[in-house]
Amino acid sequence: NKVSIAESDSLFLSEVLHCHYRATINHKDRTTFSGLGIDIPVFNLPTTPHYPVQESTVLEPSDKSAFPAFAYATSSAEDGYSAGIAWPKGVVMGFPYDCISNEGTRRIVMNAVINHLLR
Repeated sequence: NKVSIAESDSLFLSEVLHCHYRATINHKDRTTFSGLGIDIPVFNLPTTPHYPVQESTVLEPSDKSAFPAFAYATSSAEDGYSAGIAWPKGVVMGFPYDCISNEGTRRIVMNAVINHLLR
């Protein structure tokens, strides 16, 4: 899916968050993302009290300092699409952090992000 984003939003993504918007992905059947060398289980359906990720954003690096840090990984056409970007001074995810369904995995992800930022 391609949605139109304002030129000012596109410029902000590129210059501040070091990424470009590529697409929006539906997660009706997707329950796991990947990154940091691990599988990241996510809530993809509305359940109380959890926030589900029913759709999220594919982000691509906009410059040489940025790289994909997370990926949408399933047996679908979106395999390997970037789910998050990191650069020396930041990290941006294309999905909400609170949708990670496993507490231990949330800690691993947050620790990795903090360690990356403190380097």
